[in-house]
Amino acid sequence: MPLQEGSWMMPKPGHKVSWLWRASSKFTIAAIGLSSKFWIEWLNRVKVHNRETLYNMIERRPKGQGLLTVCNHTSCMDDPLIWGTLRPRILRIRNCMRWTSAAEDICFSNRVHALLFSLGQVFPLKRGDGVYQKGVDFSIEQLDLGSWCHFFPEGETIFINPRQGLMEQTLIIFFKPGIGRIISECKKTPIVLPIWHVG
Repeated sequence: MPLQEGSWMMPKPGHKVSWLWRASSKFTIAAIGLSSKFWIEWLNRVKVHNRETLYNMIERRPKGQGLLTVCNHTSCMDDPLIWGTLRPRILRIRNCMRWTSAAEDICFSNRVHALLFSLGQVFPLKRGDGVYQKGVDFSIEQLDLGSWCHFFPEGETIFINPRQGLMEQTLIIFFKPGIGRIISECKKTPIVLPIWHVG
C-alpha cells in the first residue's frame, strides 16, 4: 500500500533545499527541542547515564559517518521529550538533530500535520508495508550522507510497549527487520547506539 497523498513532504536527500524550508525546519526543531528541554529538565527531574557518549556520537563522530540510535518506546511523547536532555546548542542546529520515523496514520493524517512533522525531520512509515518502503529507503540515504537517524524498533509493531519496571526485566528490544535492512544496506556501516529510557 502506498503512502496516502500528502504524507511525503521531505526534500530528497542530498538535494538543495530552499532557504524557506531550512529556516522553517530550524525554527520548528529548535522550538520543539527547547520546549522539550523545559518540560523534561526544568519541570521534572531526569538522570542521564553516559550522556557524553551520545554527545560525542552526535558532535564528534567521523565526518560522513552516519549515526543510528534505537530506543524502547513507551509513549507517543518519547520523541521529542527524550531529546530535551540534549545540549541547547544541539537542539538549535538542524544538521545535528536526528531524523526519525512516525506512523503515517497518526502523525501524517492531514497536510498540516504532515508539514509540521516533516519540518521537524520526521518521515512517515506505513504500518504493514514491510521493510521495502520509501521511509526506510530515506533513512538509508540519510545515514549514507552522514546524518543521525533514530528509530523506536518496538514502534514497528502495532502498539507502543507499555511495560515499565526494572531494567533487567524489560531490556529486550529486538532489532526488527527494518533496522537490520538499514544497517546492512548502508554504503558505510553507521555507528549504532542503543538508548534505554524509563519513567
